[in-house]
Amino acid sequence: KKNYEWEYIHNGKKWNLAELVSSKELIDEGIKLGHCVASYAYECFMERTSIVSLRFNDASRVTIELANDIIVQARGKNNGMPTKEEKMVMSAWIKEKGLKMRSL
Repeated sequence: KKNYEWEYIHNGKKWNLAELVSSKELIDEGIKLGHCVASYAYECFMERTSIVSLRFNDASRVTIELANDIIVQARGKNNGMPTKEEKMVMSAWIKEKGLKMRSL
């Protein structure tokens, strides 16, 4: 299984990506960002999908779903799309980790 954890400093700003591996982490992420990521718990348990949280200063900003190292979707607060800056950080992570992305 691929390690999706990553830390990135850009313009003095600290970003990191953390894989969410427990139901509690998925529930907490869904509450913080106001979306349904907790409903993916079974898919994560069965290792059909992985959920990663993009964080700025340790606060969740974007939740990312991956299947077979392909980003399936990425959603911010209330299912919003990632900002330009968040997409830039995601692009650096994708390149560093050798991932692919479906069009978001």
